[in-house]
This record gives sequence, structure tokens and C-alpha cells, in this order.
Amino acid sequence: MPINHGRPEPETTRENTKKQIVIRTLTLYSDILLDHYRNPRNVGTIEGADAVGVAENAACGDLLELYLSVQGDRVNRATFKSFGCAAALAAGSVLTELLKGLALDQVQGVRREAVAMALG
Repeated sequence: MPINHGRPEPETTRENTKKQIVIRTLTLYSDILLDHYRNPRNVGTIEGADAVGVAENAACGDLLELYLSVQGDRVNRATFKSFGCAAALAAGSVLTELLKGLALDQVQGVRREAVAMALG
């Protein structure tokens, strides 16, 4: 058994590899995406929601439940619940921000490209 002379034990290759993967993954995400992941907005349900939608990505298992409250012809509140990766959680958060205040005829025009652009 080697003597370390008081130095900490070196990390195993597996632990080091895991840390490198996490660091590389986080650098792929924009600051906006990471902010929405770490501090998601509008999480939860709306009791008596005017609209409820569910989206699922069968490839990876991500799931999003979207709740809308409508006043007049505008979305006055949007919330979500999500099960999935950091990007899925951030997408749900930013989607609710994009939907709030929109006229109902504009809601169907919100596409995944708009969400991706808003996440940077």
C-alpha cells in the first residue's frame, strides 16, 4: 500500500469520470436554462384550471403537465408540473412565462422552437 505523506487519497477513475461528465453537461446548458432549472417559475397546479395539457417524450420519459387559467380572452396564469431532466424542467418553467398574458388565439402558435430560443 503506497504512503501518501498526508495528502488526500486521489479520486478513483470512476468518480473523476462522473464529475467530468457533470461538468461537461452543465457547460452545454445556457445560463438561462440553468436559472430556470435551479429556480423554476410557476410550479404547481391550478385548482379549477380552464385548460390542462399533458406532453410526454416517449424517447426519454420526460412528462409535463400544463395548467392554464383564462380571464376574458387571455391567459392570466400558467403553471406546470414536470418529471424529467434539467432541460425538461427549465422548458416547463419558461413555457409558463411565455404563455402568461397571451391571447387565446396566440397560445397555439407557441412552438418548441420558441421555448428553445427563450432558453438560450
